[in-house]
Amino acid sequence: MQTNTIQTNGRPLATRSINIRSFEGREGHIVTEGSLQDDRHINFNGFSGEVITSGRFHTILARVEIDPESMKIEHIDVELQDAPYDACRELQQVYDQLVGLHIESGFTRAVLQKVGGTKGCAHLTHLIITMGPAIVQAAFTYQTRVETTTVPTKEQVRDYFVDSCYVWRADGDHAKKHS
Repeated sequence: MQTNTIQTNGRPLATRSINIRSFEGREGHIVTEGSLQDDRHINFNGFSGEVITSGRFHTILARVEIDPESMKIEHIDVELQDAPYDACRELQQVYDQLVGLHIESGFTRAVLQKVGGTKGCAHLTHLIITMGPAIVQAAFTYQTRVETTTVPTKEQVRDYFVDSCYVWRADGDHAKKHS
C-alpha cells in the first residue's frame, strides 16, 4: 500500500460532485442524466470586490438520449439551475449542436470543437464529456441484458473495450482472451 505524502490541514474549500445515471428510454433508446454540483465551503472575494458567501455555486444538469445501436446522440437537454450569471442559463441552443454526434473514440475532441472554450460553459462541457464513458457502459449493459440472451460479440468487445484502458490494451492478455 502506498503511503500518503500529500497532507491537508483539513479545512474544506470546495467540493464538486458529479452523478451520472442511465435509464431505458423510449423503445430501444437510453437516456443518461448527469448532474454537476459545486459547493464553496468558505466565503471568497468576487471580481468586483464583493464577498461571495459559501454555499452552492453550480447545479448543472444534462440529459442525453442515444440510440445504443448507432451510439448517436438523438436529443440533449441542459439546465443550469444554480449559476453565477444569468447568461449561463442561455445555452440550450449551443448544446443542441451535439445532436448527431456519435459516442465513440474522438468524442471528447468532437465535443470540445463544438462547445469548448468560449462557445459554451466549461463546467457543462466537462459534465457531458464525463458522461461519455458512462453512456458507453450503459449501452453495453442494455445491449447484453439478460432478457435478450445476447452474449457480447467479439465486435462489441473490440468497439467498447479494447484500447479503452490499461487492462484492455490491444496487446494485453485480457483483450487477447476476449476479442
